[in-house]
Amino acid sequence: MMNAVYVRLFANLFRKKWWKLFGKSITQRPMPKPTGSFSFITPKPWSNLKDADDALSHSFTVFGRCIQLPEKIDWHFDPLSNYTWDRQAPSHSFNFLNAPKADVKVVWEISRFQQLPVLAAAFLQTRSEKYLCELITQVESWIEQNPLGFGVHWVVPMEASIRAVNWITTLALLKDDAPPTLVKSMLRSLSEHAAYIYWNIEFGKKNGNHYLSNGMGLLWLGVFLGEKKYVRKGLAIVEESMREQVYDDGVDYEKSVSYHGLVLEMFELSRLVCEANGIELSPEFYRKLRAMRHFLAAATKPNGERCNIGDDDSGSVLHHSMPIQTIQFDEHRQALSELFKYGGFAVLRHCDTHLFFDFGDIGMQGYGGHGHNDTLSFELFFNGEHLIVDSGTFNYTLFQNERQQFRSIEAHNTIQIDGRELVPFRNLWSIVADTTQPRLIQWISHEHRDEITAEITNNGVIHQRTICFDKSTTTIDILDRLSGKGKHSAMSRLHFHPSLSPSLNGNTIVAGNTRISIEGASRILLKESQYSKGYYQKVKNVKAELCIEFETAWQGRIKFERIKS
Repeated sequence: MMNAVYVRLFANLFRKKWWKLFGKSITQRPMPKPTGSFSFITPKPWSNLKDADDALSHSFTVFGRCIQLPEKIDWHFDPLSNYTWDRQAPSHSFNFLNAPKADVKVVWEISRFQQLPVLAAAFLQTRSEKYLCELITQVESWIEQNPLGFGVHWVVPMEASIRAVNWITTLALLKDDAPPTLVKSMLRSLSEHAAYIYWNIEFGKKNGNHYLSNGMGLLWLGVFLGEKKYVRKGLAIVEESMREQVYDDGVDYEKSVSYHGLVLEMFELSRLVCEANGIELSPEFYRKLRAMRHFLAAATKPNGERCNIGDDDSGSVLHHSMPIQTIQFDEHRQALSELFKYGGFAVLRHCDTHLFFDFGDIGMQGYGGHGHNDTLSFELFFNGEHLIVDSGTFNYTLFQNERQQFRSIEAHNTIQIDGRELVPFRNLWSIVADTTQPRLIQWISHEHRDEITAEITNNGVIHQRTICFDKSTTTIDILDRLSGKGKHSAMSRLHFHPSLSPSLNGNTIVAGNTRISIEGASRILLKESQYSKGYYQKVKNVKAELCIEFETAWQGRIKFERIKS
């Protein structure tokens, strides 16, 4: 264990020196030749060319916001903050935690080049040269503005990996329609991408999605460039990531549904390139891959939206319209209630009601990562409408105070003890230690009823929560028990979907078509809160605060039932 820590420490120190040691030799390498099979990338007819036309006019949707870039794109300019990153600064000199003017993820998102395969597919469908010309212009301007080792686009190998996959997808789509000058430029840059990723693997105290992305990128680049060392390294990283980061029940250990989707996409893209080129993957890889698909289906609400648990930076590798079907759902099993014991999640589901319950660790086996202080919290889609929601994420580095607020216990649907955080934060992505000691006590599921009981240690108080779902009457009962020495003040919270305007009458809340009956609270308040559906997005919503005073022990109940018309 200590040897691994020292290796990662050395690797992180080496990242600052790699350019001086290898940069010049990388840029002077002979021109590679494209190779490998990408037969799984095939163009498909589109009835709507809007995405391609948007890219043509430099109109991009970034984190739910429409932004307009000038005719000549500056790949370091952030239109949301009206800030331009220094393109001449050495890449290792940037510190985004102390950059209060802009969020670097905005320019990174555009430079992932998800628009490039879209332009290529539009050209193949219409044979209109305008799409191909725009594609060439964007690639050439990016290469010109981003010499290896300088600017923000050579800071994080994950970004280089995702960009490389989109560039290779573009060339695989165009085939012989790609102009030789474009192929030459992209091949040389892709060779630089591969060497950069290879010498800057994103090791961490706990490896996560960044590490996996490096493996995916090296697999694609190694196959495309005919470089076996990249293939070997990429395959080893992908296999290790599946082995170490994914529980046996298919849950990604970062404890975020959004990141689970991103990680699954990267595993699927790795699988596709391996299968197309005769690269063998382990039986464990395939077994866990099927389990990952199944968990993501279970974490998807009846209306098709994914649960909002854990961090969400709205990230993906390819554009949603790309002709690569990477994720396959089991639609029949998707409608069942299920327990994911190792991952620490449970789904209570029947018809158009879906409750997603978190009873596991904070994330990354005690490190935190992209998990929130949300143990024993839940989301509830009730009788066909959004009802109780997780508050989401909003931002990472630009609005750091709000980052911590959105991941705090106050932003979730569980109980806070004595105004204290569930576990203290070390920084924006890690915690000091996970002291919650989560424990599953009971899980019962059959045709007419689901019931789950779990408990945690919350600042010296034992919090036990039981959720009962009566499917015959479509009612949900949540029973909370608290026990601990001395007097305590506690606060139970319910965060409502922003489409709802809940009203309070005594101990009853009416929200939409649902009546919520509350027992055990000394006072109930409705307050304004904030909800983030995706990265850089937030709107106002309403939360209920259930005030609790107890000594030694307390018990309370929250009942959800449909209002009969």
